Parts: sequence; structure tokens; C-alpha cells
Amino acid sequence: MSAWGLPAPKGVKTSWGARAIYSPPTGIDIVWDRQGINGAEEDCKGLLSWINKKGLKGLTKILGKKGNYLASDEDRVVEFREGGFVITANPRGSHGYLYIGAWPEVTDG
Repeated sequence: MSAWGLPAPKGVKTSWGARAIYSPPTGIDIVWDRQGINGAEEDCKGLLSWINKKGLKGLTKILGKKGNYLASDEDRVVEFREGGFVITANPRGSHGYLYIGAWPEVTDG
């Protein structure tokens, strides 16, 4: 589990988290020293590739849609799922930060 972002569900072995600067509705600035990743190297590579190619873009698009907009003083989670991964975000009422977490989707069995 990353010390910076939202926690992954129990049992998830590969996860990434970040505390980003947030300018609602869609301004997400990932700060290089406020993020972390856990897991096996190959699994981390796949997750980071998805985050950079699809995850952050999908999250930004969702945050820009009416009804999904997160005010900086809210404590509500928004998520984007695609291709076997999920990325979540919540400002946690921080008035300026967006806490983000990403991991492979949990499947039963």
C-alpha cells in the first residue's frame, strides 16, 4: 500500500497511490515525490503503463462529466475501470489535494 494515495482492497498485491494537486473539475497534477507503488516488478510495470496510457485520462474525463465533478471539500470516491484495472480518486475534504489509488481489479475465484 502506498503511503500517499487511497488504499487498495484487502488482498491486492500490486497497487499505486498518489496525493496530487487538484484544481477542480479536471486539473490533476501528479507530484513525483508524493506517489508510491507496491508489488512485483513486472506487475508494477503493467499497472504503471495502464495508469499513464488510460487510467489518468479516464479519471480526468469522468471528473469533467456533470454529476461526477468532485469539489475540493468533498469526501466522495470516483472511479474509472477498464482493461482489468481500476483507478479511484477522492479529495477527502482537503481543499487542494486529490488522493488517488490504482490496482488490478479484484476478481472472485
